[in-house]
Amino acid sequence: MSKSKLFVKELSLQNMLSQLEQNPSSGKARRRIIRSIQRILDELRQFLRIEKWNHYAKWAMAVAGITLAAETSAQSFQPRVDQPFGLTNPFPFYVYQAIPADVDADGDLDLVVPRVFADSLVIMTNVGTPTLPQFAGSTVVELTVAPSMGFAFTDLGDIDGDGDLDLVNIGFYGDIQFAENKGSASNFQMDTMTTGFFGLNNMQDFQAGGYFYASTPQLVDLDGDGDLDLIVGAYSFNQSTYTDTSHIFFAENTGSPSNPSFGNLQTDPFGLMGRPLGLSNDYPLPCFGDFDLDGDQDMIMNAYSADTDVYFENNGSATNPNFNPQMASSIGITTSNYTLFSSGDIDSDGDLDLFGMDLYSRTIFFHENQLINIGVEESPEFKIYPNPVSETLFIENLRGELEEMDIISMDGKRHGLSLGMNSSINVGHLPSGTYLLRLVYSDGTTQEKIWIKE
Repeated sequence: MSKSKLFVKELSLQNMLSQLEQNPSSGKARRRIIRSIQRILDELRQFLRIEKWNHYAKWAMAVAGITLAAETSAQSFQPRVDQPFGLTNPFPFYVYQAIPADVDADGDLDLVVPRVFADSLVIMTNVGTPTLPQFAGSTVVELTVAPSMGFAFTDLGDIDGDGDLDLVNIGFYGDIQFAENKGSASNFQMDTMTTGFFGLNNMQDFQAGGYFYASTPQLVDLDGDGDLDLIVGAYSFNQSTYTDTSHIFFAENTGSPSNPSFGNLQTDPFGLMGRPLGLSNDYPLPCFGDFDLDGDQDMIMNAYSADTDVYFENNGSATNPNFNPQMASSIGITTSNYTLFSSGDIDSDGDLDLFGMDLYSRTIFFHENQLINIGVEESPEFKIYPNPVSETLFIENLRGELEEMDIISMDGKRHGLSLGMNSSINVGHLPSGTYLLRLVYSDGTTQEKIWIKE
């Protein structure tokens, strides 16, 4: 099945499911829609990623009582690509992470690379577009950190709700430091690092008789209440019992999006585990994101000396997470020591891709997520150009007299646009993203084409 036909069938399926959800009436019309849903689901089973197909199957069960055997599997990412999107030279110092983040508010994701001692950030600016990233040049942002930090891990997030990205560091021995962005969404300027993080001072405060090592922070709204929580993967050693262990810790933000406050750490909550599926007994490196596009946060985890990964699907909801460790499985990514993944939709195709850093070669690598893999295809029947487009979309080789024209976004929303002079459409006001152009002719025939708005 071509990518354009797959996109059209998904849109049709979404529309029919939404129709039943909004109007659960009975009769012949409903039975006809249910038969169509069953047929499309059967067709799509072999073409969609398993997690996405399962999402539709569960939806169909909820709104129409359709029972289809759902399949389970982990995510599937494309093979590793080193130094993608124009990245060339390795870094002159050791680095653990490459964090996708829009630090200049221009609509595309840049890369933020913290030095291992967390005393500086290298910002790789995306000079391409949201759909065609390209990196050129870099800017170094110096940070003032405590001498006790040692090696440190970093994450970015708008922790104070002012619209720009702030920074949290956790050192190898558990020290926690925070820097507020004193610039703006388009002017990334870190304030002086301060000890503590809105009620959390040091990971050691939560370990009696022992030590925490290599604590890796993640700022994510895990409980769906609109503010960022703190998740930490950490390895600990108890001096009293001479035992070591690894955990995923959760500190709920009990404040608000603009006034955060954190209390005690919860250990391995919601079914999370620090040592799943035989990962090595050392530093857990979690990465959170909605990888299966079902509206809640999932987790991909690596460990310091592991050569593979573990994927935890959130089988709960956005507000009530539930991770079943028995369902955890590998997504088949080969990793290296201290590979801490970071996620972001670098190509604006609607799913989360992965960036990692090879500690020893000091190069960035990339895994594309093809959960949504909608390309731009040119049908021999008619042409649209330019594609991608920023302002005016032109159409050539129309088949005949048009009865109707639809512009449909990925969420199924229709945009009422009309065909202007020279068979052109003004699309400058539409948000960036992927769209379907559907032409309906007076003889009842239709044509569709996928295009991308920059």
